[in-house]
Amino acid sequence: MTKANTSIDLLGMIDPSGGLSSCWPYVGKRWHRDGYGYPKRNQKPILAHRWSYEHHYNYCLNPCIVIRHTCDNPACCNPLHLLPGTQADNVQDAINRNRMRRKPRRIFTLEQLNQMKELRTTGMSQQKIADLYQCSQNAISYWEARNWAYLIEDQSL
Repeated sequence: MTKANTSIDLLGMIDPSGGLSSCWPYVGKRWHRDGYGYPKRNQKPILAHRWSYEHHYNYCLNPCIVIRHTCDNPACCNPLHLLPGTQADNVQDAINRNRMRRKPRRIFTLEQLNQMKELRTTGMSQQKIADLYQCSQNAISYWEARNWAYLIEDQSL
């Protein structure tokens, strides 16, 4: 287990040999499941890129601020590749870079959407409808939030 308690320890776990414009990968032993370096600072796990940002800019980040990678490399700790932002900013980055879909993955027919809308008007919960159609509750919420957009009330049209 990597025990990095000072910025000097962290710097020893980063490989800046590629130069200022390249990624500086974390090369320590502890890793987060999503590919981020995960050393310990003061005996508490911390994301290596977050620690790198705080060290290089001499700034203590608010816990609700995330550090985004402009390079899309989760192991990168190069402060020139890191930007502070909100989780919403991070999600928008992923959408803009085609790493996340904006719409639900499940595709429904117009007939299915009309049936779901009818079930909601009878009082059935979004979760029960999602279970019935084998999708997430978020997919039902997505369409309901848009007032069931694109539905044709009269199927004979």
